[in-house]
Amino acid sequence: MSEETFEQLQEEVQKLRDKNKQLLNEKKTIQGERDQLADKVQGLESERDNLSGELNRITIEQPRREILEDVSVPDMTDTLQRELDHHFDIERTDDGRDILKHKDGTPVTVEEEGEALELNRDGLHALFDKGVLPSLGRMLLGSQSTGGGAPGNMGGGPPPSTGQKQPPRPDGRFGMR
Repeated sequence: MSEETFEQLQEEVQKLRDKNKQLLNEKKTIQGERDQLADKVQGLESERDNLSGELNRITIEQPRREILEDVSVPDMTDTLQRELDHHFDIERTDDGRDILKHKDGTPVTVEEEGEALELNRDGLHALFDKGVLPSLGRMLLGSQSTGGGAPGNMGGGPPPSTGQKQPPRPDGRFGMR
């Protein structure tokens, strides 16, 4: 091999080494950018998950909780929730209603109505009244009516007297005589 060819080959090798070094530096830069973007994506996914959970809590869980608080005896809301979760799944329909379904996925119905029971006051009382879930009886509020609609004594005093006085009572004597 001639010296000229040898020098040309050394120059080519040096050019290839320089190009290799340049490509390795570019690769490291791109990997660093990729890692930064991956961290950013992970942070955004975490934020998305948190916001999704908050949205679910506000739009689904909180209204369901309010319904259960309205129909349950004080301090029994959590027990009522556990009882329902044990026996049924609650599913949101396309029109925004919450319906009760058995664990196998079939809608909970009572014979007369034939429709899936909704998670509301009437639906929960129907579960108890129709004997589907008798254990709800001690957890559900009864009627909040206060009587038969009689006006009561709204005059603000004792009822008028009949005009007859009662005879005086004899003094009670206690002790020994």
